[in-house]
Amino acid sequence: MNKINSNPFSYNSGNFVSACLIVGFAAAFASGFALMQVSSPTVATTCAVAAGLWCAWPIFQLDCLLQQRFLHPPLRRYDLPLKPAAGKVRELLNDRIFHMRDRWHVTSFNMATRRLVASMSFSAEIGPETRPKQSQNLVEMRLLFEQCADGTTSIKYDFSADSEYTYSHCEVVIRETVEAIEQALGGAVTTGDTAAPIRLPAPSWALLGATAACAAWLAYDILQRSHR
Repeated sequence: MNKINSNPFSYNSGNFVSACLIVGFAAAFASGFALMQVSSPTVATTCAVAAGLWCAWPIFQLDCLLQQRFLHPPLRRYDLPLKPAAGKVRELLNDRIFHMRDRWHVTSFNMATRRLVASMSFSAEIGPETRPKQSQNLVEMRLLFEQCADGTTSIKYDFSADSEYTYSHCEVVIRETVEAIEQALGGAVTTGDTAAPIRLPAPSWALLGATAACAAWLAYDILQRSHR
């Protein structure tokens, strides 16, 4: 059975976007070229688009799964008692500068509920150097601390990200934050499922219906051309 990479923070959305575009266009071009030999250009182009979507669909769905695992990773356990671990995390978020110039704003820290909530709002330049755009980004983080029976502390990370254009800068902030926390707490052991099986959802009925229509149209067009 296929397995997801054991490190959820190795995820990079840019890789999947590139892969979707390359595989989708390559499949559409190859199938379109082949179908041009047996059907009309209109039918061949339409069916080629459907073929491209089918080839890009698994990559897109895998991207969605890994993105969710990146934002909501398995529990991480640290070899420190609860109070020192929580105190170090809060101190780090208050003092450390991330993404070159930005800081986390701790909006809630309650030792009774063992929850910490923080957010970071920042802008980043995207696009070509000659005409860069300013992208507004917001990352929110919710941490749940738990004292383990052996005296260690587990932390459940939950992130949410919102961006005007691209999530790549949000991913950098999340990755830098987790790396800084783990360095401060002396490294971590993942206690959740580190090799979750990949279960892609079933294709949508819209994609199945469009594919069936394309197949029927292609068969009809080939049949009509054979009788000419």
